[in-house]
Amino acid sequence: MSWIQKLCEVYNACEAQGLAGKRDKNPMLLPLYHTTLRAQLEVTIDQDGNWLPGNAAAIAKDDQETLVMVTEKSGNRTSSPEPMPLFDKLIYLAGDYQQYCPQEKNKEKDETPYTLYVKSLRQWCASPCTHPDIQAWLRYIQKGCLIADLISEGLFELDEDGRLREKWKGSGKAADVFVRIRVQQPDGNEEKLWMKPDLSEQFIAYQNSLPVKDDLCYAMGRAMPASGMSPKYIRYPGDGAKLISANDSGGFTFRGRFQTAEEAYCIGRETTEKAHAALKYLISRQAYRNGDQVILTFGTGGTRLPGVEEDTAALADCALTLEAFRPEPEFSLKEGLAREVRKALAGYQNLLDPRTEAIVIGLDSATTGRLSIFYYRELTAEDFFARILKWHTTCAWEHRYLFLPNGTDETGKTRYRRVVFYGAPAPMDIVEAAYGSKANDKLKKSAVERLLPCIIDGARLPRDIVSAVARRAAQRGHLSEGESDKALSIACALIRKAINDFNHEEVWDMALQPEVKNRSYLFGRAWAYAEAIEQYALRQAGENRSTNAERLMTAFPRHPKRSWGILMERLRPYQLKLGARAGVLNNGMDAVIAQLETTGFTDDMLDETYLLGYACQRQAFAAERAQRLAGKTELKNENEEE
Repeated sequence: MSWIQKLCEVYNACEAQGLAGKRDKNPMLLPLYHTTLRAQLEVTIDQDGNWLPGNAAAIAKDDQETLVMVTEKSGNRTSSPEPMPLFDKLIYLAGDYQQYCPQEKNKEKDETPYTLYVKSLRQWCASPCTHPDIQAWLRYIQKGCLIADLISEGLFELDEDGRLREKWKGSGKAADVFVRIRVQQPDGNEEKLWMKPDLSEQFIAYQNSLPVKDDLCYAMGRAMPASGMSPKYIRYPGDGAKLISANDSGGFTFRGRFQTAEEAYCIGRETTEKAHAALKYLISRQAYRNGDQVILTFGTGGTRLPGVEEDTAALADCALTLEAFRPEPEFSLKEGLAREVRKALAGYQNLLDPRTEAIVIGLDSATTGRLSIFYYRELTAEDFFARILKWHTTCAWEHRYLFLPNGTDETGKTRYRRVVFYGAPAPMDIVEAAYGSKANDKLKKSAVERLLPCIIDGARLPRDIVSAVARRAAQRGHLSEGESDKALSIACALIRKAINDFNHEEVWDMALQPEVKNRSYLFGRAWAYAEAIEQYALRQAGENRSTNAERLMTAFPRHPKRSWGILMERLRPYQLKLGARAGVLNNGMDAVIAQLETTGFTDDMLDETYLLGYACQRQAFAAERAQRLAGKTELKNENEEE
């Protein structure tokens, strides 16, 4: 129930700021008793209810979304006819629909969707909350000639039998066309009724004036007009899944426990309208979407908070380069990362009221018509930021897989630049590193759900996900260079966090630790040396292909000694051809192997820390190479000045 209360708080806070129903905002916080639907046809009348020729037109797809007034029943209609208050489908608006598309009437009440619509509109027009524009529309619609007028405009056509053709000049079937209305004012301006705040206000007042039985709202704890149904269209227009439903009384859902659905649960109409409107608004504005799965993070004032689905680069909203973390030799990567993340979070915290709560909610479709909350947490803002900081600093590594747009080339094609950042990967990147980008959507969603408690609750990483990423990171010979480097850096981030969390201390750092005597770590370092020697030889020969170290890496952790022997045999020809640079690498590799001779140069299986040693040694090589290149550039510039 608390999620409803918190969303109502968001709605009230935004309403106090004048955001509710503001048409120039995208997304818009919906007024009460409104939703958005896609309209395909627009018609225009004058204030006397006369058709204005030449003004009816099909609506372009990018302009179809329309603010629509709804009643509880019309907002939840399925097969039973239930008219909307103003804008609706052609079958409800056209009095001559029966003439061109004969249909069966309700035998008991002798009613059609059109007669129900006119009856509903007359009731609104007869109330004190009427409006000149809806009276004009009533005068026109009672003539019962909408389809005839649309045929005269050339938008619809008849077949040989005088029936309406299924296709029309716009998109979709003629029977499903949703119509919105303009009314020409005395000054000649054509006003869009879906954009008129005063018309919406009159409809809200009309709905509030209708006699409704009061009941106890379980969410707010006070008596108010009760809701019989809850809104749809939560994640996107046309979304039929609902969060609250009790319409299965015939399926023995609550029989034996309650007499009626209301005994199990009751919510006020205003409460459910506000909560769902706020949820739609926040989802449209700031939610993370993975198909039908939605993860939303927000403050109780409607404030935007850092998303739990973001990586550290997105959190900081900047490109974090290697140089930003190494200004001095004694600089600590961990301390520098923590400082940068705190700096990024401070931008959010400065905008928050200290009393603000942070809410994280995860939604997904249980069935076509049912929406489930698979994750929900309420935290103080201070606690939320502390947990986000911990995640981004403890599940951290150096990542090089991010590319951002960087202008265009001469042909107008977008250029991209690589962004190197230290920090935590995004949950979806973790999932794709574990199972690949083409993995089953259900598997991806499930894995993302399981990672949320690790970020927010401080839970340990799922062991199977860590293992899956580590296995895939070892398949370097079967992946592209970009995929293998991404899998490796993400695997190292997860392995480091999993081990450190288990030991409750910082066992592994992000930088190379030459003093470490761990057998698996040393084997990983030695493997990186062997790879570097062959890569150097390939560069010298002008070749571009994968190395033997990459191709053998899948078998390496299972049989390290045997794999090492095979690799050395294949590496020997390259070692013989190379000069002084290979000598430095050979000496480094021999020093690591010498340490292994005393710690276990055996064929026993390696644990996942071999990837940490491998990756850290590769990073050290990359840093040395970058320094050499920088030194050459500096020397070249000095020579140019002379």
